Amino acid sequence: MYLVGNSFRDPHKTITIGQISEQLRIPSIALNPIMLSLEAEGLLILTEKEELLPGREMSRIRLQEILNIVRSQGETVSDRPPNWTEGIDHIGEQLEAAISAVAKNRTLADLLDELTTDETTTESLGQVPAMVISSTRIEPQRIPPRISLSLPTAEIR
Repeated sequence: MYLVGNSFRDPHKTITIGQISEQLRIPSIALNPIMLSLEAEGLLILTEKEELLPGREMSRIRLQEILNIVRSQGETVSDRPPNWTEGIDHIGEQLEAAISAVAKNRTLADLLDELTTDETTTESLGQVPAMVISSTRIEPQRIPPRISLSLPTAEIR
């Protein structure tokens, strides 16, 4: 989702499952169940061109939602849950609490803001590209933000 969000923020980039597979060095067959679950939960959209887009405004996609799907779909292919010992279960619970504390109320947009190293994209545009839902299409469309060419005006009191 980080790669999808980062690509979405750059109006000149797109990303596909194949590109994610190549970049992460994870076979696309292993990514497919995760992508399908992310799509089913409304966190991801697969366009007609096989490009991936965030399924909704990134500030409304909680990291915990992403983690829950990735962790449930990205584990083993066994149809039975693992049978851990009591000690391992306790460590697992501690890890769950730590993950929840880190992800808490952070969103995909928050993560992108924290990790984005290429500040020139947003600086040169003046703001992040907008997401508009067209009445004739069912998927979000990227449009560049409007950039005002006029000088700032003084506040009227």
